[in-house]
Amino acid sequence: MPIFPNTFLTYPPNGVDRGDGYDGQPGTPTPDGIILQIGQNGISIGGQSLDSIFFEEDPDSPEIERAEQGTIVHRFKCDPFTAQILITSISRGTLFEDSFGNTSRCLSIKYNYMKGNIVAITITSEALSFDWPPDEFNVEVTELNPGLDRHPRYNDLTYYNRNIVKQANMPNAPELNNGYFSLMNSDPINFPGSGSSPSQKNPYNEARELLFKYYKGEEAFYLPGFKIQWSQYFSGPQYLNPGGYIEDPILEGGLPFYFYSAQFPQTTDTDTNIFAEMAEINPQLYVDLNSGSPKTAISWLRLCDTIQYQRTWFRVTRTWQGAPIGHWDNEIYNRSIPDYQTQLNQGFTL
Repeated sequence: MPIFPNTFLTYPPNGVDRGDGYDGQPGTPTPDGIILQIGQNGISIGGQSLDSIFFEEDPDSPEIERAEQGTIVHRFKCDPFTAQILITSISRGTLFEDSFGNTSRCLSIKYNYMKGNIVAITITSEALSFDWPPDEFNVEVTELNPGLDRHPRYNDLTYYNRNIVKQANMPNAPELNNGYFSLMNSDPINFPGSGSSPSQKNPYNEARELLFKYYKGEEAFYLPGFKIQWSQYFSGPQYLNPGGYIEDPILEGGLPFYFYSAQFPQTTDTDTNIFAEMAEINPQLYVDLNSGSPKTAISWLRLCDTIQYQRTWFRVTRTWQGAPIGHWDNEIYNRSIPDYQTQLNQGFTL
């Protein structure tokens, strides 16, 4: 079980410090190259004579590696008494601070007994002041598959129109008299656009087609959504975001440009993000019908953050669920308190 202290140890030498005998550090100054013997005229601690106590750092220690994260390895030679104190007082999670203010957290400590009454101590730590683990990023596809009436092809239909079509598809709908044939062969509910060309986009043609699709048994359609996850590492727990509101991860969520820029070299131009060409590839699902331009429209919902402890780090993951614009209800998924939607023609109808 790792420990989580709130104070930093300065001994034994850690970080970029080393036990070389200089600046108050233990060890033997170069180039003497001899073990530092501390004679104390027979004084002992816990029955251990101080005449036999020594502490030396290996000539090639510390070893500092800067890769995905900063790793610091210190190797010491010392007497068994000193080694027992170190191995019993230092454990995974122990915090260190060197003379330059660099902090690190112990990942492991190893005790090796050697000939000559010498113990080798190896302490491996992860740097907290530099080279934190890199961010992580992934995009997963999720199938939303909403009801067929939510398809953008029928975006001219109001909530009332769609409800009429759904009722017309119900068996024995009394107000529409065999709904399908009634709506297909006449215009009992007076949809706008009645009598226009079948190729023309208007509420009447949309309602007739939607009812025909229902008549064939089509009730839902394939709609791919996108789940974005962005993870960052921290040296301690962080405040979590509960989500539950509409937020664009690129424009509002702080997602770094090197995760979304599809240009090379990469730029912070949000119009060249990895989703930008969807409007051209599939305009029926992804074109923003309200912008007047062929621009990709995805509505993003911020989900709740998660946190995981890994080795010596806390990984916080931010998540967004994306779907074509209008999928997330603006009145429900809003951090503010908008006006109440009391009219059928208010808000998005997609």
